[in-house]
Amino acid sequence: MSAAVTYFLMSVLYVLLVPLLKPAFYNTRWEWAYNRQFLAAMLMQYTLSYVVPLAFGIYYYSSRRSKTRNVGGYMSMFGLQFIIALVVNLVVNFVIVGQNFVGEFPSLANDLKLIDVRVWFDILIPSLIPGIVLLVYDFTLESKYALARMTLVSFLGGALFAASQAAYELTSGYTRWFSLHQFFFGCFLTGSYLICRTVGRRSAVPSQVTPPSAVSAALIPGLPSP
Repeated sequence: MSAAVTYFLMSVLYVLLVPLLKPAFYNTRWEWAYNRQFLAAMLMQYTLSYVVPLAFGIYYYSSRRSKTRNVGGYMSMFGLQFIIALVVNLVVNFVIVGQNFVGEFPSLANDLKLIDVRVWFDILIPSLIPGIVLLVYDFTLESKYALARMTLVSFLGGALFAASQAAYELTSGYTRWFSLHQFFFGCFLTGSYLICRTVGRRSAVPSQVTPPSAVSAALIPGLPSP
């Protein structure tokens, strides 16, 4: 509970503080980044499509696997993470396309359709990010330098978010360098989750930690059975 409250408070601060940077970093192409309603919606989307799958993977794979890494176990978890993220991103993009169709987003060129390559780039590429971050997190799990590991994983998350946005802008033919914002946004999401995970682990009572279920162990090879 303490981890969830901490994450919520950090998210609220992000939504409140980022628009205050508008006078110093004003860019008409980044107009949406200064809109608190847009930031809140984006935080909700990527909390569900990125933070939740990442947390799921870390809890049920990295924290529960045996000392020997299991490729099959990781690929199974990667698939589950991808499906969770894909469903969320599909729903969000379908809603955006629908809103654009009725004229709510005239700035989106008025011709945004589900068959557009840019739409599917915006659905598929971000859905890969949780699994990639999980892999790097798992390989750095045994590092004695926790702060350095958290920083590295957070920067990786930011870099992947930036690359995803750059791919979208490249296919759309409209470059607005919003990938710079997405880099900091990805760093924020990843760092916030890792901080909240640390807070949650320190406040948790060992007897309250729930072991992985038999279903999870069956789905993900390499996990210990309860």
